[in-house]
Amino acid sequence: MDPHLWETRLTDELHHDFENGNDYIGGSLLSLYWQEADGAGYQDESDKVVQIFASMGFDTAVYPIPSENSHIELLSRIIHLIKSQGKPGYLVVIHYGGHGDADNDRGMDRESQAVWAARRTGGPTLDWYEIQPHLHKCKADVLLLLDCCYSAQAARGRVREDPGKCELLAACAMKLQTPPPGPTSFTTALLREMKEMLGSMDRIVTSQLAHRLAHKRANLRQTPILDDMSLGHQGRSIRWKPFLGTQNVAPQSSDAISQLKLRVAVSVTPDSQDRSLHDLVQWLRVEAPSFVREIAIDEVLLQTEQLQQIVLGEDLSVNNSPLVQSLEKNRIQEILDVWQEVDSLFAEISQAWIPVGGMNSPEKVSQLKKRILLFVQELELWNSSVIRRLEAELVTLPDDTFEDVVCSSSAKVLGLNSPLRLVRLIKGPGSASNSLEVNAMEIQSVGGHQGSTAGGEKIVMGTVKQIDVLVEYKPYEESLGQARKLRDGMKIQKLAQILNSDKPTEFCSLRCLHWFHDSYERHYGLVFEVPSGLSPPYANLFELLGLTYRKVRPTLGQRFQIAHDIGRAIQKWHSVGWVHEEVCSRNVLIFQDLETRAWDFSRPFLGGLQYSRRETDISAGLEVEDIERNVYRHPSRQCIPLQRHDALHDIYAYGVLLLEIGLWQTVLEHRYFQGIVKEARNPKPAQIQEVLLRIAKQSLGHTMGADYRDAVVLCLEGGFENLWDDYRTQPRLMRTFKTQILDQVAKGLYLK
Repeated sequence: MDPHLWETRLTDELHHDFENGNDYIGGSLLSLYWQEADGAGYQDESDKVVQIFASMGFDTAVYPIPSENSHIELLSRIIHLIKSQGKPGYLVVIHYGGHGDADNDRGMDRESQAVWAARRTGGPTLDWYEIQPHLHKCKADVLLLLDCCYSAQAARGRVREDPGKCELLAACAMKLQTPPPGPTSFTTALLREMKEMLGSMDRIVTSQLAHRLAHKRANLRQTPILDDMSLGHQGRSIRWKPFLGTQNVAPQSSDAISQLKLRVAVSVTPDSQDRSLHDLVQWLRVEAPSFVREIAIDEVLLQTEQLQQIVLGEDLSVNNSPLVQSLEKNRIQEILDVWQEVDSLFAEISQAWIPVGGMNSPEKVSQLKKRILLFVQELELWNSSVIRRLEAELVTLPDDTFEDVVCSSSAKVLGLNSPLRLVRLIKGPGSASNSLEVNAMEIQSVGGHQGSTAGGEKIVMGTVKQIDVLVEYKPYEESLGQARKLRDGMKIQKLAQILNSDKPTEFCSLRCLHWFHDSYERHYGLVFEVPSGLSPPYANLFELLGLTYRKVRPTLGQRFQIAHDIGRAIQKWHSVGWVHEEVCSRNVLIFQDLETRAWDFSRPFLGGLQYSRRETDISAGLEVEDIERNVYRHPSRQCIPLQRHDALHDIYAYGVLLLEIGLWQTVLEHRYFQGIVKEARNPKPAQIQEVLLRIAKQSLGHTMGADYRDAVVLCLEGGFENLWDDYRTQPRLMRTFKTQILDQVAKGLYLK
């Protein structure tokens, strides 16, 4: 793996939100059970919950829910808790042990909600789903620990919209029942795992706690459910350490927030891949000692310093940096305009830091801490903006300046080495070496699932040299001349080299190990490595959207993740001057997790690259009458194409893909589209575009939100033509695609 890839991924995935000491100033526990519960076990378990939280320094209280006026009495107690304990910087935990009601007797048109009951059958009940929303007014973070049947139905409550955090750890899923108090109860397992976590890592992390409870060693009949009910909060799961007196008191002067900065080198084995990277992120995020306050900020500031050296200066024309010398002067001013925003951030934080009377008050220190964290986040965004601008401009570098720029310290610090090397490979003739070529006889098919690309080319799982691989075939006609075969072979060889080169994971590209030519079967083949941590078989998104895998349905957050990752991959390929030509659901590949064998929607890959090419090369101008392919094609590229395929056409196809992900249905299956196909066997391009826009405008707002819908409409309406600079450089197009499409889609990434 590219060392810079580790550097970039670690910086991206860590949220820079480590605190000095505990995450909270203090905490409160309210333990609930019914006063007239059918059995003493609920009260006994409640006492044990109080005991462990009291040992961690929580303020604890027990409230037996009365049988008379139970709803009003509990609501009054919750409001009292919010008023007395719901302070900023505090954590409020509510534990409930008792019965849950299925709530299935109010009609089929209403989904079941969280209802609590004093007894398994008969007895008083209360509507917890009406009380729970009041907790969203609490200024503290809230953790709900619900040990009752049907407990996950509480996740259907209104989510918290302010910046606070609210998490639900439920004993079981909706419509399921959980055991009563005793050795196999959820509360018993919860307390056992909490004690073990405190002994091994001196803190409780809710996500880790849920993971431990889901493991078979917890000996639970039902799998607990963790749900993040925080709409306005992004970041890690709720975590806390035992509260130890005055350890968490705010610092008394500006000197107290000074800190020792360390640069630590971590050595990893050369074959470490994505799974190892994930484990390292988890180690740094969750297992970090309490005295660790920030991670990766030093790298961000180094990056900013390098940008400042590159961009700022009295006369950029005499700057000796190869990076600056490679840029046209009219582009430098655009980069300077972006840097103005970075400079204003420095001015703002510097002004806020000036103490009054030589010392900042504790209140101002607290405010500055929050402002500095926001400053770092904003700084990262503006650094990224400047770097992406540089990256877009460097696509046009003359060949003789590549080596100087790629090897410069500036390019290394800014992470431009890998993209620039890829550009050089794309722009150049490619290596004459055939080191990636293998004999077609070495490819052994393993049978099982066989898919196809949008063009009908088959994709199969196989092995080569005892390695699991995925093979994409590109057939050709028997009548193809020898000169054309030779030319196509050279293109496949270069494509294999490009797909074999090191690239950031944002490209969503499988690593090509080999290519081959089978003259007997008349096809070429690209052999791809199955990514680390994943396993065959695979499925393409077209199959997952259709009837084949109808029961496999990702969460809403996973759908946003797929949509964003593929869009970002398209943008990354465009940034190096490469277009895909066949963006569609058949060319989005999903593998299974190696350990769980569940479909891993968090790591989609962009396949079907047989026809991808440099944007400046001539594209295929063949007439295609396949309605499945034409639905993704820009109107100007259908029938007999009148235009060369370019980045705008990839963006249009991405809009169709976004539409399918949003509906979780193929466009071909939608009743509106089937309607026009019945009217005309081969609908005209304008008809296809019109019905796609109609579906998007009428359906997507409800399922994915207005921002997502508007992004899809913009892609389909082709609102980018006026941003086209020329076929060589499209910085304005790339920037607008990011802000008006990708950033809008990214708003759903916080969903689970």
